[in-house]
Amino acid sequence: MAYHKITQVNALPGYLLLADFSDGAQVCYNVSGLVDRIPAFQGLRNISGLFALVKVDAGGYGVSWNDDLDLSADEIYNGGMQTRAPAELMRGACCPACGQKIRCKSAAQAAASRANGHKGGRPRKSKKATTLA
Repeated sequence: MAYHKITQVNALPGYLLLADFSDGAQVCYNVSGLVDRIPAFQGLRNISGLFALVKVDAGGYGVSWNDDLDLSADEIYNGGMQTRAPAELMRGACCPACGQKIRCKSAAQAAASRANGHKGGRPRKSKKATTLA
């Protein structure tokens, strides 16, 4: 099972969260259902300005408002409405999370890596006995 990681989150009016994920997806999640059903989340309605203080947890596996209120990234990803689909990551494209260029091994590098026992991309040079004349 792949875990979803949040890179950025914004609080929108009407108890909506707009979350960007490391795979390039963007999801809008409605927190008002949790506020109505779960007593711990009623603090978001009762404490003025608390909802706007949402932040991404360390590692990106969820969001939190304070020490008592948090929400997992998987709940947001699966329970929200996707506003941007995950990016198709292919060679030469840029990673949506960090902006680095994605590199893949060429067919020759993959074959050499298999021949080397998956330890590197270049074929090993055969060790020949060298003699000094």
